[in-house]
Amino acid sequence: MPITIAASIDVCKFMASKKNLANPMLRLFEEITTNYTNTNHKCPYDHDLVVDRLPSQFLGEHFTNILPLPPGEYSFNSIWYSKNIERATICIYSTIS
Repeated sequence: MPITIAASIDVCKFMASKKNLANPMLRLFEEITTNYTNTNHKCPYDHDLVVDRLPSQFLGEHFTNILPLPPGEYSFNSIWYSKNIERATICIYSTIS
């Protein structure tokens, strides 16, 4: 049975305040942006967004220990808007075994 989680998050507001870190997905986003990207700052983002040297072990540990997901195939899909215009689409596919 597919698991679907839908959420809308204003990333600019989140990055400005860093509120809601009790949410495990936002905590993961914050950890990734702080340690593995060039996006750890307030908006605007007027440069390329780069994810660099993100260890698969980090994600594996997060998704099996912190968010105990069962083995299976997963996808993470994210659409980023600015001023009601789609600016980016991110699709990540993974398998937990």
